[in-house]
Amino acid sequence: MRRSVLSFALLIACSGSEPSEEPARAARETSEPEAARTEPEADSEEEPEAERRTFAAAAEGDAMIEPVIGQWVRYGVTWRNHGRSTTEYRFVDRQNDSWWLEVTDRRANARNHVRMRVRPTAEGVELLALSFHHQGQPREDIPDRLLSTYEPMLAQWLKMIFPGPLEGEPEDVTVPAGVFPGSRSTHETLSFGGNVVEATVWRHPAVPVTGMVRFRDDGGGHTVELLGFGLEGARSEF
Repeated sequence: MRRSVLSFALLIACSGSEPSEEPARAARETSEPEAARTEPEADSEEEPEAERRTFAAAAEGDAMIEPVIGQWVRYGVTWRNHGRSTTEYRFVDRQNDSWWLEVTDRRANARNHVRMRVRPTAEGVELLALSFHHQGQPREDIPDRLLSTYEPMLAQWLKMIFPGPLEGEPEDVTVPAGVFPGSRSTHETLSFGGNVVEATVWRHPAVPVTGMVRFRDDGGGHTVELLGFGLEGARSEF
C-alpha cells in the first residue's frame, strides 16, 4: 500500500512503477467530467499550438481560484523511460470546512482511484479520511486510527492542492491545455515518504485545484504537463 500512496504523490516517487505505454484506450473508456468532452483527449499532445487557448497573464501575488465542487484538472506524465500516464484531480463534495478530493491514475489499461477528505489549515492540510479503489479489487477504506501513518507520506503532496498566492519568476508556458503567460516558476525541494525530489513547478491563477501548469523533475525523471481543466462537471468515481 505504501507504493500505491507514493504513486499518487504526483507520480514522481515510485521509480519502480513507471508505465511502458500510452494510456490511450483507458483514457477514452473512462467516464470523464462533462466539461472534459470539449477539451483535448487526455492522451493527446499533438494539438497545433495556434489552436490552444491563451489565458490572461499572471502577476506575482495573484490569488488562486477558490475550491468549488466540480473543479478538475488533468495532467499527462512523461516518465524517464518515455512511458506515459495521466492523472486527474477533482473536488467532488464538501463537508463543512473540508473537501472530498479524488485522484485517478490511468496507466495503459489500468485505473486506480484515491478518495480523501482534506481540510486546509494555517499549518497545512489535514487528512480526515482516505480510501483506495484499484481496478479489479475491492474498495479499501483506511481506518481513522491509521490515518496518521499515511499523512506523512501525503503531506508534501497535499500542500500542492491548496496553493497560496503566486510567487516566483514569470515565464510564458505552453502546454496541451493552452498558453499561460506569466506563469510563476519556483524551484522546490519536495519530500514524498522519504523520497526527496528537486523540481521546478510552474503555476497560473487560471488553473483550479492545484494551480499547476507544469512540473519538471530536475533529475530528468518525470515531467508533468496540464492537459485540461474545468471549473465544473467533475463526478465521483466512488
